Amino acid sequence: MKRYLNKYAIRTALFEGLPESNLGISIVIPTRNEQTLHQLISSLSICEKPGCSVEIVVVIYSWEADKPEVTETNKRTLAFCQAWQRISDRALQVHVYHCDRLPNKFSGRSLALKIGMDEALRRFDLVNNPRGLIVPMNADSTVSLNFLVGLAAHFKSNADSDGCSIRYQYPSFGTECPAEVYQDALYRELHLRYCNQALRYTGFPFAFHICDSAWAVAAEAYAKQGGIDKHHADASLRFLNKIMLLENFTELNDVLIFLSPKRLSDPAGSMVRTERRFRGDTAHSHFTYDIRSFIELRNFFKNIPELYFSGAPLHTLGDTTSYTVMEFLSAYFFDERISEIRRNSGSITSFERRFFRWFNTLMVFKYLDFVRDNAIAATRTDRSALEFLRVVEYGSPAQINSLSDLLEAFRKLDAQSHRAGWLVLSDSDRS
Repeated sequence: MKRYLNKYAIRTALFEGLPESNLGISIVIPTRNEQTLHQLISSLSICEKPGCSVEIVVVIYSWEADKPEVTETNKRTLAFCQAWQRISDRALQVHVYHCDRLPNKFSGRSLALKIGMDEALRRFDLVNNPRGLIVPMNADSTVSLNFLVGLAAHFKSNADSDGCSIRYQYPSFGTECPAEVYQDALYRELHLRYCNQALRYTGFPFAFHICDSAWAVAAEAYAKQGGIDKHHADASLRFLNKIMLLENFTELNDVLIFLSPKRLSDPAGSMVRTERRFRGDTAHSHFTYDIRSFIELRNFFKNIPELYFSGAPLHTLGDTTSYTVMEFLSAYFFDERISEIRRNSGSITSFERRFFRWFNTLMVFKYLDFVRDNAIAATRTDRSALEFLRVVEYGSPAQINSLSDLLEAFRKLDAQSHRAGWLVLSDSDRS
């Protein structure tokens, strides 16, 4: 951790004084022009105590081009955090750092997130706790009462876990936003859950949720994988991809993060810009990738044993692999890549590991984007989700009468824990 801090951290220590010796969880909250941070901190403060000290690291930021009203909102947020500092106890402490007028050349909230996560790492280094948990969150979220104890218990029972996704959901109604915003949020959640389940169906070993504000990482893994990239709006996705490749990524389904739909209604928000790449129509949130895109990927993955044992060139896979998949792979010099992977693999398991480090989460979504743009147009999220349930023969789709019913079916599917694993293909799968 010290090596990372000395070489890659972009700030020196932000806070004076040592952390509590039993510091175990650090919640990192980048915030700009937010008016609901008090709800999240209040939600965390009433959580059941986890048996370790918890720190909340708030990074208040603005950009060079921000209007005066952003500065005023940030000042009120700073005053609120300073008030919390005066009343917080050792079990849960609030720290706040105000960085005004950050350069516009950096992307979205990623720079502020990196500043906060680097400081969380530094605090864990001070108490020599490489297994401390760094948890990035949106300022407008809230959590379940068992959130902190659930986090601590999960990493205690999964001692080798480098990071985890955390169960989340959007509200279906409320007074904070117009009704159509809540509807959009439910479609977005359904889209994310549908993509996750469809990827599991393909046999992809890293089929985990990639919600940018519902995950946690162990301090030593954060440092080992080089921290958050401050230049990209989808920094969380890129970082999670690296953590998943460590092969000890898990899911925490015993707690809940309640996400606010308000962020989705801001067309300039970093989350909206990031999520557009996972939509079939950038102007409408109700579209997603067609189920056939995933079925074709599943059929291709069935060829992995043949690729290892015979090194079959791409053009010979035409009977089992669609032309669209082959066209995509050829653009990435597939035959040369497979030859390289085979040369460095002593077993089928080693081959699969190396293959999926290349064909990782980022590559999967490049493939899905390619298919959507060149072969199979985007379809409505609810239709694709229903078709998926038919394909996997889940329950009775005829009993699903609303968007809420459909989403609830996918929430139940996602509640079944998943862990990175390699393809196990039966003879019937290969035929």
